[in-house]
Amino acid sequence: MTTHRPQGKGPHLVVSACLLAFGFLTVLPAPQASAQVAVRRQLSETQFDSWVFQGNVNGKTADKAIEQRLELQLDYLNAMSPLSDDQKAIMRLAGEGDIKRFMRKVRYGRQVLKTIDASDNQAVSQAYQLARPLAQQFEKGLFGETSLFHKAFLANLSEEQSSAVQHAIEDQERADARAINHMLLAMVRRDVPMTQDQYGKLTNLLDEAVPRCPSKSNYALYYVGYFFSRVPDESLEAIFEGDELAAVKKHAKRYQGYKNMLVSQGLMKDDE
Repeated sequence: MTTHRPQGKGPHLVVSACLLAFGFLTVLPAPQASAQVAVRRQLSETQFDSWVFQGNVNGKTADKAIEQRLELQLDYLNAMSPLSDDQKAIMRLAGEGDIKRFMRKVRYGRQVLKTIDASDNQAVSQAYQLARPLAQQFEKGLFGETSLFHKAFLANLSEEQSSAVQHAIEDQERADARAINHMLLAMVRRDVPMTQDQYGKLTNLLDEAVPRCPSKSNYALYYVGYFFSRVPDESLEAIFEGDELAAVKKHAKRYQGYKNMLVSQGLMKDDE
């Protein structure tokens, strides 16, 4: 008896359908690549910290580092004129307010920087402008004349304490200025042999020519050097002559180009 295979969708047809489908899929044109998504290079908050603290303080521990400076400032004032526990507490509280105010600005700058594309030079420059005044403030110290600490200091000292501290500060500032002046003159003396009389006269000339540096700054030597470069020739000619005079003038001219840097650090005004 002959067996008839039933007609219908047998395996051959199913395989053919799969092959057809596969063939269909393989000949479809590849979808066009979507527009390339720009990769945004984000700046980290450590970049902002490096602008503000310039490597002097770890940004992650900045609060504690500045608090240590506050305690040193209190110790410094206490050494000039003994402070009571109540006076220290009031001044410490005011100083902590200065620190919080400063760090609030730092944290804001960090957040701004994190929203900026590193390839956008204009935006990066604007972020740097946020850091610049903070760097100047940190360099000068947070507890200067406009600080809450300084106001509390003035308001809580007796007249006798205030007078003693003021005289001590002025003496220290003069000593600091003389030390920087002598450092510069020692460098000049290495290049220019001079008599003790000439050295004394040049020291007096520099003391008169250089205004007091606004802060204990890492740039104080450049500050003194810049004003040394502005000493009139006739003043130097009254002390030196010939090759010695030429060598002193040459040394002084090295500092002529530092004005912009000193202005950027807040040590000078642009019109000085």
